[in-house]
Amino acid sequence: MLEIVVAYYNNPYYKHTIDLFPSAHVVVYDKSESVLPKACDLSGENITVKRVENIGREGETYLRHIIENYDNLKEYTMLIQDDTDNHIPDPSVFCKITEDAINDKKLFHHYATSWKAGWATYSRTICNGYCELETFPYPTVIHDVCRKFDINLPYQYTTETCSFLLLHRDKVRLRPREFYIQLKSWLLEDEKHGYVLEHMWHLIFSENYLNM
Repeated sequence: MLEIVVAYYNNPYYKHTIDLFPSAHVVVYDKSESVLPKACDLSGENITVKRVENIGREGETYLRHIIENYDNLKEYTMLIQDDTDNHIPDPSVFCKITEDAINDKKLFHHYATSWKAGWATYSRTICNGYCELETFPYPTVIHDVCRKFDINLPYQYTTETCSFLLLHRDKVRLRPREFYIQLKSWLLEDEKHGYVLEHMWHLIFSENYLNM
């Protein structure tokens, strides 16, 4: 029922998170370009490790998984980064939110996360596709990307940050595979696009904003 996709680079702490879901299948996309740390014991029939090129931040990992598994996605896919020690303030709450979302047949959940261990969770409000961040190529890039890919853009929306997602396969398939292929191509055009995509998952998958 649940598959956990990990965008891995150099932090083995995510193992503590996947241990909370012993029945889930786990796919680790290893972008470390080196041997996984020994602290990350990946033995077990329910774990698959795929070594991939270190490009496109976590967004490329997520889109890669969706594109390659579009026709055989598990009912639920959890998409996480490896440094869960920074981004998940309370693992027990994280686990409970996931269980409740699955039990309620929720199609999309964007987890509230923190930037660093010990920090409060943080969300950001975007108005008319405008967001002035030094990590963005320019302030109106969200507006332009929404026009490019026909993504519904409300005048104002609030999104969680750090890209920890729970997706139902039916939600993913409301958009064709080609959409994700093209989005991945755009992502790889500029390294800053990864930071933009972080603020667009809510638009891509939210029930409130998805064009039908």
